This record gives sequence, structure tokens and C-alpha cells, in this order.
Amino acid sequence: MVVLLALAGACGSGEPLPPATLLLVTIDTLRADHLPWHGHPRDTAPHMSELAAEGLTFLAAESSSSHTGPSHATMLTGVYPSQHGLLVNGAELAPGVESLPELLSSAGWRTGAFVSVGFLDGLAAGFEQFSRSERHEAQARLSGSLPYRPAAASVARALAWAAEVGDDEPLFLWVHLYDVHGWLHAPDEGPQLDALRAADTLDREQLAALFTGERALDADTFKHGLAGLLAGVDRYDASIRLVDTAVASLRAGLAPRGPLLTVITGDHGEGLGAHRLLTHGQYVHGELLHVPLVLHASDGRLPAGRRNELVHHVDLAPTLLQLAGVHAAWRPADMVDPALAGRSLLLPPTSGPRLALAERRPADNSRLKHNAWHPGAVLSIRDERYRWIMRDGGSDDVFDLRADPLELAPLNAAAREAALPLRELLRAQRRRMAEQLPDGAGELDPAHLAELEALGYVR
Repeated sequence: MVVLLALAGACGSGEPLPPATLLLVTIDTLRADHLPWHGHPRDTAPHMSELAAEGLTFLAAESSSSHTGPSHATMLTGVYPSQHGLLVNGAELAPGVESLPELLSSAGWRTGAFVSVGFLDGLAAGFEQFSRSERHEAQARLSGSLPYRPAAASVARALAWAAEVGDDEPLFLWVHLYDVHGWLHAPDEGPQLDALRAADTLDREQLAALFTGERALDADTFKHGLAGLLAGVDRYDASIRLVDTAVASLRAGLAPRGPLLTVITGDHGEGLGAHRLLTHGQYVHGELLHVPLVLHASDGRLPAGRRNELVHHVDLAPTLLQLAGVHAAWRPADMVDPALAGRSLLLPPTSGPRLALAERRPADNSRLKHNAWHPGAVLSIRDERYRWIMRDGGSDDVFDLRADPLELAPLNAAAREAALPLRELLRAQRRRMAEQLPDGAGELDPAHLAELEALGYVR
């Protein structure tokens, strides 16, 4: 099975554009609603906000998973977790699954990846340079505070390698930043947090009302109640500000190479007390699947504006291929329902329905023992109106996203009838994916066990 996406043409017409640097920045655990252009009242991301204002910004982008590895694998292959086979952190793509960097490399692009953890090395195929946080680095930090490579260090390594690539050579860089994931263990003080608090337009009482009211974050999820919630959100927002600074440094360092095409997204969100969950992975609700997505061209070759249609991480690979001007063809016609298929975001919005599908990572003994994880498969499918969450061996939940955007009040049996086509489409797609799922998919490489324990994924 070979999977990636079919593409018909580059962006624009006329004379070929000069070689560019194509930069994909993925920010781990980044909730869309904690960014200014999604309505957050804090200036968490001044640099990225400029890119969002100048570039093409998608306000309704969804991830394929609330787990790091599967989400990134979807970005780089254009298909869903049960199709690419990387279902858990520390696993690999299934044999025969072709990825974006492999296609770019075959087309003459230099390719480099700089990831801030070790367990994403199952995505190394096609990258000429794949730099990760080595296991010995993670072990060295166990006595300190960072079981991952800080953003500044990943950016420094990316820039050092990029400096060795000729300015006339097309370059694709993937830089993965993990600091926001570490918000639980971030310091309670520091320059990023000081800057946020100094610029706050809301006082602490107003922030508390926003988070517990409009955002429906449950203060009882935090150890110290409301005070713990406010302190936790402070750390989370400060971590975003830190990463924003790193993204600015990265783009400034690449600017001398010439035209820079930047794509910024998150792999998934974070609970922060929504649905009584601090972290992520356990559910497939909107706060864990709604991610930011911004496309920006330093030379103005991309259109600017904000788009509200539903888009998905399966759209990233075709978009990046189109930005690179690389033509690829692969997909069997029956691989995915057309409403779920990835398509370039540079194309005009389709007149047909767009849907978003997500799969929760499989439960394992650790999660079943320590958390209230549903033991069977859990999937989400949504359109512009409804989200249907399907649980094998359990009850489904359906939400009317117009009336209940935070997904707090599941519809009763009568009210969910209008959403039944979503359930039937999801069932049909699951049958397709079950036929495509490779043997051994989702198996963890034991070499990553110590790192995953240090990062809190395994207990």
C-alpha cells in the first residue's frame, strides 16, 4: 500500500517562481483558542499573530488525533491513523506508506527535520537530516526539568543545518516544538509570564470568569482549585509565548535564503480542565482536536485572508506539495470517502460537504489502570453542524456544535436523528480502514519506553 495524495498543479501560473524555503512548524499541544486570532484576550503569540494577519488563516482546522505521533503522521502522509499505521508515540509508519519528505526528496528538495522528542523517529523516512532529542539527552534531563529538547535548541540546530544548504537549493524544513506540552512543569515565574501579565487587559477575576464560564474549564480538575487553574493557564500561555519567540528566531534565521513559505499548526489541543481533563489523548472533543493553521509567504505569493470552512490535517500534505510545485499521484479511488479526502488548501473551497475524522489512540494497560479510559476504539466525525463520537462497546455522544460549541450537552436520541448520516459514513469509513490497517500497526518501539515514561505518556 502506498499512500499520499494526488495533486494537479502548482500554486499559480506563468513563469516558475524562484526556489523557496518551505517551513513546517508544528507546536505540540497548542489549543487554537489560546491564540489572539482565535479570540484569546492575551498576547500569547505576537509574531505568529502577524503571520496570521498577513497570511492565509484557517479558523476551523481539526487534527486526526489527540495524540502526538498519529497526528504528525497524518500531516506528513495525508491519510488517517488507521491508514498510515502509526497509532501510538514511538511507533513507525507501516511499510509501503509514502510520505511528503520522500516525495520532496525525490523531486530534488533538500529535507531536514528537527523534532524536540525522540519518539517521532518513525517519521524519519525521506529526511536527509533527522535531528531529534536523543534518549541520552532525555535521560540527562530527568534530574532537571526538561525531558525534551527546548525550542531554542531545536531552532539552533535547524538553522545550523540550513546554513549548509545552498541558497539556490529548494529546502523543506520540519521543526517540531514541544515546550507547550510541558506547561504542567513550567516555572511559575519568568520573562514570558511577566510580559503576559503586564499586558493583560483583564484582571484575575475577569480571567477566572472567562476560563470557568465561557471556556467551561473545571477548576476542580486542578490541585488547588481556581488558584491552580489560573496558575496553570498562566504557565500554558507563557509556554506559547516562549515558542512564539523561537518561531520568530527561526524565521529570521531563514530569511536570508530568500522566499520563505511558512505553515504553522498544532498537533492537538489540551484539556486544561475541559471535560475534567488536564492533558489530552483520552478524548476526541473539540478542545483536543481544534488546532491553529496559518500559511504565510514572505514574498506575497500566497493569498491573504481568513477562511471559515472546515479543514483537516489530511489537507496539509497536498498543500505542501502544491507549495513546492511537486506533482504526485497515488490514491486508490476507494481509499477514503471524498468528503474525508485531503485536498490542497490553495484550491477554492469545495461546494460539497467537508468532514473531519479523528481517532483516539488505542488504550493500553497503563491508561486503563490509571485513568478512566474507555477500553474500546473511540472516533469522532464532524461536519459544520454536528460532532458524532463513536465508542466501541459503549454509548455514542452527538453534539450540535452551533448550539453547544463546547460539547457539554449530548443530544438525545430524537434530536440526533439529523446527524445519523455522519454515523453511517463513519461506519463505512471504518470498514475501509480496517481492510487497510497493516499488521503490527501501532506497536511501540521498546527503545522509546524510558523516554515516554519521562514525558508522562507511560506509567
